[in-house]
Amino acid sequence: MNKLCKIASLILLYFNFCSISHSAENLFYILHTNLPARIAANQDSFTSLESHYNSISMLAPQAYQVDEKGIVWGSLDKDILNFAAKHAIKLMPLITNAGFDKIKTHKFLSSTRAQRRAIESILEACNKNHFYGVQFDFEMVKLEDKNALTSFYQTAAKVLHQNGYIVSFAVAPLITNDPLASEFQKRQYTNWEGAYDLKAIGSSANFITILTYNQHSDGTTPGPTAGIRWVDAAIRYALQYIPAHKISLGVSAYSGYWYTGTSSDNPSGKIASQFTAIGYDKVKYLLKKYHAKLQWDDKDKINYSIYQHDWLNEYIYAEDARSFKAKLDLVKKYNLRGISMFFLGIEDPQIWNELTKS
Repeated sequence: MNKLCKIASLILLYFNFCSISHSAENLFYILHTNLPARIAANQDSFTSLESHYNSISMLAPQAYQVDEKGIVWGSLDKDILNFAAKHAIKLMPLITNAGFDKIKTHKFLSSTRAQRRAIESILEACNKNHFYGVQFDFEMVKLEDKNALTSFYQTAAKVLHQNGYIVSFAVAPLITNDPLASEFQKRQYTNWEGAYDLKAIGSSANFITILTYNQHSDGTTPGPTAGIRWVDAAIRYALQYIPAHKISLGVSAYSGYWYTGTSSDNPSGKIASQFTAIGYDKVKYLLKKYHAKLQWDDKDKINYSIYQHDWLNEYIYAEDARSFKAKLDLVKKYNLRGISMFFLGIEDPQIWNELTKS
């Protein structure tokens, strides 16, 4: 009887390396209380956590940043810490490169002393807070720093594993070995996607989260945040280097919204096509305000709407329960580890029904 209980707990809480069929691990990211201005959210992350914790295997709070000197700074919300402990939810906080700054990250990756300092601080935080482990999410790293990033990740994983902690890496998606077909793809590859040695860091990590979103975003024409054909291609590419039981599929809870206007990032005040990421509550608000309706794109498995505001087209590509289910189906199809959803509190509430069904 004790053995059966242990097996049941393993199925519920951890999709183990033996890959028990479709009992996927559901990781949810939590951002700091002060949400980025580009994301509109009416639903608080903690409220969502309280309502749906039974469907959450692991939380990855956006907690710590590493600067160019290897100084690790940040903190976790005490309410999150206490709630996770009370309900036996594993905590795996994010470790990011400060500000996703390429220059500072290059300096950090060029200094073994800075890296050693960072790893010691991360280990201290794990010991102090009894974390399950950590996820490293170094983004916007230049292609030229690929080997240095790989070396740092491998060293950090070795130290943390020796001390009993789980280690994960979040990586940008690739869909081809020839990512330089367009200027946009070239920019993405040389400034972000190309920095990850999937085979090397995949062998060092307990699992890898593939951030399969931002297919369309700033600098592109309107389109899905994560069309199912593109997500499928990213999974198939990663499977060439990483086994399925080590892949967690990054899933977007936010939707894409395009409109004509000015941007706070452009001090000249130039009017142009703008993109912003919005939560599901904002999707519903805009559809109601402009009497717009969603249409289903069966090829990309996403609902979208094109409507006029002040005689100009606006576009919404909505990440909702229907598109979420399509991604869950891919997790089952390829027998992946589970999902990593970005982020808790802005999702379509109906996704929880889909998770219950799965």
